Amino acid sequence: FAALPIRGCLSSLSDNMYYMLTVQLLDGLGVGIIDTLLPLVVRDVVGGGDANGSASASSYGASLGSIALVQGIGAAASSSLAGCVVDYAGFDVAFLVLGAVAAVALLLLVVAMPETKSKRKTH
Repeated sequence: FAALPIRGCLSSLSDNMYYMLTVQLLDGLGVGIIDTLLPLVVRDVVGGGDANGSASASSYGASLGSIALVQGIGAAASSSLAGCVVDYAGFDVAFLVLGAVAAVALLLLVVAMPETKSKRKTH
């Protein structure tokens, strides 16, 4: 999850095409990890999402839908925010601002995300 804030900071250091392509690999890494782990984390936190169609499956689906909505809003807002920052301060500052936003999200994840390992039942 730390790949996105790191990518934002590294992107501000150079405008070389090959450097930027290499740094963009961090974005793919971050998105791949998030998209892979998200359904598992949501299942652990709210329950549901299993093949039995439990009563909490609706909470699971609603949670995934809510997260997708927030991700869409974030994607749209980040483009607008970056555009405004680029107009006033340039690309370097825009990458740093978006990296800082990602760092705040990472901090929120570390502080507010509950640990679910202790909730698992052993057979």
